[in-house]
Amino acid sequence: MEHTSVIDRSDIEAWLSSPRYKRYLEIAEDDDALALELYLWNIGLAQAVLRDVSFFEVALRNAYDRAISSAWNGSGHWLFDDASPVRRPILRTNKRGKVKDANRLNRNAIDHLASNLGHNPSPDKVISNLTFGFWAHMTDRSHERGNRKVHEFARARGDSFTMSEIIKSYSTSILLCYMRWKPSI
Repeated sequence: MEHTSVIDRSDIEAWLSSPRYKRYLEIAEDDDALALELYLWNIGLAQAVLRDVSFFEVALRNAYDRAISSAWNGSGHWLFDDASPVRRPILRTNKRGKVKDANRLNRNAIDHLASNLGHNPSPDKVISNLTFGFWAHMTDRSHERGNRKVHEFARARGDSFTMSEIIKSYSTSILLCYMRWKPSI
């Protein structure tokens, strides 16, 4: 005997919340089965996009590591050397006239992560555990100006490092990802 479970609207709303589920119900013209199918399709789309973002994150951090390692002549690894492009102070004056260090977040992220990874973690271990936000922060305007040598070196190698260059180079793969997921409605 086959058992099929039935989920009623109150169960779905308890799971998703009424306001979130309402958006799907409106599109599905109050059809619970269709609204739930749309929600599941949306999850599938998010999974596909997240997979591509994960691949992109690995490629981005490895490209940064290769570019900076190749150009770096410091005494220590670029990740830990205070003179490196990700650690040295990059001072910028904001719109309110306050001076801020654009690399403060990077230094804090590296140091916090390194302290949580145990005694004397390898650069590779720290690099592989830095968040996507760390690498995206490396491409913001203040870093592009402050780390001009790294970006010029990367461009000479044919790598893309500004956010607009990165988006252009990956837009085709992102579009293909979206096209793979079509709702069956």
